[in-house]
Amino acid sequence: MIDRKTFPTDYAGCEITVVTEQLGEGAWAAVATIHQYRDGATRTIDLPVPTRRFETKAAAEDFGLRQATDWLEANMPRDEKRVA
Repeated sequence: MIDRKTFPTDYAGCEITVVTEQLGEGAWAAVATIHQYRDGATRTIDLPVPTRRFETKAAAEDFGLRQATDWLEANMPRDEKRVA
């Protein structure tokens, strides 16, 4: 079973997509991608595919979301972060 979810971020024009997949042995895997939309163009940042497996879909999804959020915090200019 494969599931894809998209999440908003604190960065203008950026969203995170996390794909989870239940593997044959029952464990779950996750892959995260960041999409940045600016001036009519899309920049896609595919994050490294982890080898880690998870017991639940929710745990895999949380990992992918956290991986992408950490990447944004480390790599995006602070002035592009929305102020809440």
